[in-house]
Amino acid sequence: MHFNSGKICLILEAFFSGFYVTITRSFFIIMLSYSGYNLSTIGYVVLTSSLLGLALSYYIYSKSYTLYKNVKFKLLILHGLERLFWLLLPFSIPYPQMLALIYSIALAITIPVGILINLVIYSNFSEIEIPKIVSQRFVFSSITSILGAIFGYLLVYSVGGVEIYTLMYILAGFVGFLSTFSLIPIKLPEKIQEEFKEKIFEVEIRRVNVFTFLFLYSAAYGILSIAWIPYLKNVLNLSQNIVASMSIAFACGGVLGSYLCKNMLGIRVSILINVLLVLLIPFLKNPYIHILLAILLSSTSVSGYIFANIVYSRYSTYIGIVKTSTLLTSCYALGLLLSSLISIFISNYFTIFISSSILYLIAIIIAMFAIPEVSIVKPSQVLDYARLVYSISLTGYVYTIVITKETTYLLIRVFAITIALILIYLTYRVAYILLTI
Repeated sequence: MHFNSGKICLILEAFFSGFYVTITRSFFIIMLSYSGYNLSTIGYVVLTSSLLGLALSYYIYSKSYTLYKNVKFKLLILHGLERLFWLLLPFSIPYPQMLALIYSIALAITIPVGILINLVIYSNFSEIEIPKIVSQRFVFSSITSILGAIFGYLLVYSVGGVEIYTLMYILAGFVGFLSTFSLIPIKLPEKIQEEFKEKIFEVEIRRVNVFTFLFLYSAAYGILSIAWIPYLKNVLNLSQNIVASMSIAFACGGVLGSYLCKNMLGIRVSILINVLLVLLIPFLKNPYIHILLAILLSSTSVSGYIFANIVYSRYSTYIGIVKTSTLLTSCYALGLLLSSLISIFISNYFTIFISSSILYLIAIIIAMFAIPEVSIVKPSQVLDYARLVYSISLTGYVYTIVITKETTYLLIRVFAITIALILIYLTYRVAYILLTI
């Protein structure tokens, strides 16, 4: 791939994607909340998506070789399909089951898309060029992310009503397709190959422990993404205009956080602050303080994801770019699974926010004691704690994978039986009509 043309294509993709992603993701829960969806229903929608995301992540991780062939073709097709499915969401609002299905597919497709983008970057640029390209993509994405949040807020403020989300998603979808078209000129080999280092047990321990940390961290943040907006609407009775401004706060906080967490000290402090910030949510009644808190929380929450990316980037030569990227994305899906279950079965908002704080606290304990990069204990003790977390985590993952596979198979069987019953009924009705003519 020619360096300049490839670099420009990737930067343009990030530039257009920043606007599209902010609109489709940041306003999704707001759209559902003001369309009549309660916390439990939103939880069911997210639960379906997390199960499909986990199943897809497991498949990609176990068969990672499937993404190394025809990378450009797969990237363009999946990149475009992702935008198409997100575009369909506001049209399916009256039908919760259809919404859950479309949302699940849309969110699941983001997993291979993100992996393929990483594969393009890491396999076609040198170690010196990669940080520059990643940082430039982030800068351009951040600019349009904030612009997208402001644009969405202005639409809600000036027009109002839930119907405005249809227009918002159509415009975001159009910009999203521009990001897909930006990737067309990229030149890639038909098959990408990687060179792997020999695996060592210490790398395996760190891989699992960072995964455990990020899973709990994602679950804690997932609870906030599901419950915070319904809390503002249903408990504080805030208008749609004020709640929509939270999207600007999240976008600004995300950009701010990336600059605050440029070293391990900043990451360690940011991770610690999250617990205290979440505990403040149910005690604050002023809507403008919630907006300020959203900026702070989103800026500190970025630290966990930056930390995981830094650590996993060091292991990519041991387990491969595809598997490394899959681990990062599957953490989010597994976190959504836990956060959606909590949202479904716990109706008390205070308890929900306490649950988020507890998950943050457990993640912090794992990071501070079992992960060397941010650990606060002596290096000689880190390995002992790391082995303990590793053994506990591995047992939990085996059980989770078995349950997820069985649940997926059950859903497929139920779907097949339902289709068969519908066909039998239709056949019966047609035969009855023909016989009575």
